[in-house]
Amino acid sequence: MSKDSEPSSSPDILRTLVYSQFDEKVGPKARITFPKGISDKIKNKISLKSINLLLGTKKMSDAVAIIPFPDIKMKGLIKTFEIRDETKRGGSIDSALTLVFYEIHDAIIYKYIKTLENKIIEIANELINLEEKKVERKKISEVIKSGFQNFKELINDLKQEEEKFEEKPFPEKKEFDEKSFYKFKILIVGDAGVGKTSIVLRYTNRAFRRSYIPTLGVNITEKTVQLENEAARFVIWDIAGHSKYQMMRNHYYEGANGVFLVFDLTRRDSFDNLSDWYQDVKKFLGKNVKGFILANKNDLKKQIKINNSDLKQLKNKLGLDVLKTSALTGENIDQAFEEIAKSLVKEK
Repeated sequence: MSKDSEPSSSPDILRTLVYSQFDEKVGPKARITFPKGISDKIKNKISLKSINLLLGTKKMSDAVAIIPFPDIKMKGLIKTFEIRDETKRGGSIDSALTLVFYEIHDAIIYKYIKTLENKIIEIANELINLEEKKVERKKISEVIKSGFQNFKELINDLKQEEEKFEEKPFPEKKEFDEKSFYKFKILIVGDAGVGKTSIVLRYTNRAFRRSYIPTLGVNITEKTVQLENEAARFVIWDIAGHSKYQMMRNHYYEGANGVFLVFDLTRRDSFDNLSDWYQDVKKFLGKNVKGFILANKNDLKKQIKINNSDLKQLKNKLGLDVLKTSALTGENIDQAFEEIAKSLVKEK
């Protein structure tokens, strides 16, 4: 393992902040990096992947992306932008700001992605302002240095906040032995891309995956939830929504105790297909299907295409309650699992 890819013995999460620009002679180039100590080869690789996000596009996106650097076991939170410069071809310089972090710590990055996005956008806007005023390089370097230090302080604050809620290694509460657990197999089904995996990730790891990585067949995750007087262990089966896995899904349904039927509030097709998912699952769970309909991506208010009347009709048709959820904000995610646990324990 190279020095660049190896985290220090301290619990560092962030590696470096790289400011890159497209040079007309040499292509993507790391202009300023802080802290230093990362090899030129790695800096150039980071710059190349970052700048390539915007090359060939006619309209700049306001989105912030996360991309992997697998060979160095790191990832980058990237903000791309343009700097107006009439002396350059096209009248602007393609630029990128990349916060590089160790992939082993990506859960905390995904969890607090909105906070980190706002910070990197703020720094990028400051760079645009200074560059278009043609300030000296020293001033730009100071922005990168202070930007990285601000990120580091922010991450440390978030980590400390997390640790307040972590369980003690020797909790005082009653420990349950294996026999006292209720164990439930829970299915999460719905069309591809509706946010099933992000819901599971948010519930189990308190994180959110912004990039869409399709599930291959099934992902299985376990989590124990403490109720008032009982403990329930969920075995969560996150089942792929792609049609190519249709034949395999029947085997995954067997023995399930409950189900979450998930659709995307911004996609009418995923809503229309939910009845088919219900019938598909019902063949294996029998007449009395226990579960909830999760109307996901409720954070995208301006893009929602399903109204409350639609939700009421679906509830009456399938006989399941509807919860509006957001894997991004965590809205109603915990409540959904708590409610299904109470419902299943009550039947035992």
